[in-house]
Amino acid sequence: GNLDATDNLIENTDTATGTGITVRDLKLDGRNDLNTAGTQYGIYFNTGSSSNIESIYLTRFRNYGIYLQDSSNRNTLDNVKITSGSGDAGIGIDASDYNTINNINVVGATGLENGVEIIGGESNTVTGSTFSGTFTERAIYMHDGAILNTVSANTINGTLHAISSEVNSGANIITGNTIFGTTGIGIVLNFNSDANTVTGNNITLPGTVGIYAGFTSDNNTIDGNTIVYPGGATENDGIVVDGDANQITDNYISDSTCSTACTAIEITANADNTYISGNVFVASSGTAIISNSGTATTYANQSVAENGLNTVFRQADSTTAFAIQNNAGTS
Repeated sequence: GNLDATDNLIENTDTATGTGITVRDLKLDGRNDLNTAGTQYGIYFNTGSSSNIESIYLTRFRNYGIYLQDSSNRNTLDNVKITSGSGDAGIGIDASDYNTINNINVVGATGLENGVEIIGGESNTVTGSTFSGTFTERAIYMHDGAILNTVSANTINGTLHAISSEVNSGANIITGNTIFGTTGIGIVLNFNSDANTVTGNNITLPGTVGIYAGFTSDNNTIDGNTIVYPGGATENDGIVVDGDANQITDNYISDSTCSTACTAIEITANADNTYISGNVFVASSGTAIISNSGTATTYANQSVAENGLNTVFRQADSTTAFAIQNNAGTS
């Protein structure tokens, strides 16, 4: 029968000294088809640390499948599968640090907002995991003071936005992830998300933008990423920079489907002191460009034409550039 109340299937009752818990080799079914009210988690740790959750299959939970809260530190989640959930996220880490999420598989469903959500946590790692299906928001979401977290070597397919660091979060490392077919943005840095490192990610078919460094998101490094087919046939935004003092270096942006507004890198009027160097872009129509409306943008060994051509060096306070041209001096 239905529960329709606030309850959890597995939780630690010792919230003062609870450590060394192992939960493994279980299937947990939250029956959100019957339990339509209350807050229900599959596994809930409150100040539960140095524990292991492994080889678990969770399905149909109203809220989080796994929720680590209030200094639930140094836990390891390995070989976990979550399907058909609803509510906030498959896995939630709230004000908890140094947790490792490895080799998990979260399959989104209608009503499930995020795959993994890190709320104010520090030095957590999400690696080697797979996210697919329908998430109403993001596959991996770091926010509200989430700092020094690492998101690496994950595969994300078909979500709204793939990876986000937002709302006073920063110094997060997003590296080596494979992202395919988002309907929104591949990687989002927004709302005071500063000093993040976004490097070596492969983003294919993002619905709107490959990587977005939003307004008031400053001092981020976006380096060595590959972005293919962003935006669609008539509008392309590989990387959009809306914050200050961001470094955009050595990225490769390609779109053979774009025919109209093919903007490889867009630096908006809100952006100050952007540094761009060594980025290469190509589109079959020949219209891929860098759109720079920012203030004090520095070009350093940056081509302004496709395939690495027309290299420009221009300091932030320059109104003209030193350019390397062809032997006729015409381009």
